[in-house]
Amino acid sequence: MQIISSLISLEYGNIENEEAIKALSETRRRIEVIILIHQKLYQNRDFSRVYILSYIEDILAIQRMIYPTVNCIVKSPDLILDLDTAVPLGLIISEMITNSLKHAFINIEAPKLEVPLSMNNDVVELLIKDNGVGLSESFDLNQPESLGIEIVTALIDQIGGRIECFNNEAYFKINFQYQPLVS
Repeated sequence: MQIISSLISLEYGNIENEEAIKALSETRRRIEVIILIHQKLYQNRDFSRVYILSYIEDILAIQRMIYPTVNCIVKSPDLILDLDTAVPLGLIISEMITNSLKHAFINIEAPKLEVPLSMNNDVVELLIKDNGVGLSESFDLNQPESLGIEIVTALIDQIGGRIECFNNEAYFKINFQYQPLVS
């Protein structure tokens, strides 16, 4: 994966088209989120479990390097997720955060992004919310106008989850069933 990310970086020097550069940058960011999960697995020496709080904090740390003026707050119990849930969830979180950082904070003096995760009766609830300009009235999850939202909805289906958006308050709520790991 690191080699793929490096190859993408090398291509930047050969491309002048801004749209192509943007697409490569997005692809590289997605690969880096997957690399991050593999690093977590190898650090823990347990190749099937991911401590989600640490993983979300690492995703936010990467975003803080790109957008240092945004106050990013994560709240979560330290749930342990299996790899089949953690990888898609990490990509969902990364996509949603990136979308928020790119579009929400136009003319916002103190940008703030919150990523609270909670669990109630074996259902995990993840919120992605910000104090930005809000979603356009025409925004519709069923008619995505961006690759990022298409990826998010596909990944949510993959983990058997559900997503809702609240245009007036500019936040997304994602629910999925928690699958306890068997030791």
